[in-house]
Order: sequence, then structure tokens, then C-alpha cells
Amino acid sequence: MVRNVLKFFLRHRDLSIIILLVPAILLICFWLYSASGPHFLPFDPQEWKGVKIFSDNYKRYKMVDFLMNNYNLIGMTESELLQLLGPPSLDSSVSRKYFNNWDFVYWIGVSLGRAHKCRENIWLVLKSDGHAIVEYRVINKYSINKEFK
Repeated sequence: MVRNVLKFFLRHRDLSIIILLVPAILLICFWLYSASGPHFLPFDPQEWKGVKIFSDNYKRYKMVDFLMNNYNLIGMTESELLQLLGPPSLDSSVSRKYFNNWDFVYWIGVSLGRAHKCRENIWLVLKSDGHAIVEYRVINKYSINKEFK
């Protein structure tokens, strides 16, 4: 049996290289992907609050899905939101200029843009009725442009 396999590989060297190379490349890709660390993190209020705006820290980017799926943001009072997420990333004058329909603006992180040609900032924006949160979204600069034109 082993002898037949060896004969096959010796006769078909080009095919043999492909048969051996493809799994090796896939294994290397998987190893690089898993070596880059966790791609999702559980939400941690202290870690969230410790992230500086426009840093290269991807913690918020990795936590935002967990936050939206496991915390009921709709109906949360403004004070509960501030206790959970801390103060907004932008002061009110800047957020009114670029995010005029949203009351709370939190910088999430940087993501690759369309077709991986540019990096763009991702934001968690929340709307309040003056007491509680009534709407929220994760947006990027393209959705900002569409929404506020």
C-alpha cells in the first residue's frame, strides 16, 4: 500500500506538489488567523471605559457585538448608559456637527473600508428621548454620509 502511494507521487510530481502544498497553505492561514488573538470579547465596562479614542486598541471593536446582544440598551436610562459605557467619546459640539441625530456617540475602533482600500472609524451611536435610550446603531463614515446628506 505504501509502495503504491510512493509510486503514484513519483509518477505525478506536479500533482504531488499541489496535493502537499494546498493543505500546508491552509494550515498556515488557519494558524495565522488563530494566532492574531480572540476576534470577539465579552463586554467589560472597565475595559470599554479605558480605551482612548482613535487609539490602535481593538477592544471595543471586539466587544460591541457582545454588548448589543447581551445588554438591553433600548429602554436603558441615560444615567444607566453612562454608568455602563462611561462618557461619550466626543463632546456634544463635535457630535452635534457630525452626528446631529444622535445623543450619545462612542468610538468603537477602526475597520477596513470598502474593498479593504481604506481604514474607517466605526461608531456606536444612541438616541435618547430625554430619559431613556430609544434607538442605537453601529455606523461608519459611509452610513454617516448617507444619513446626513
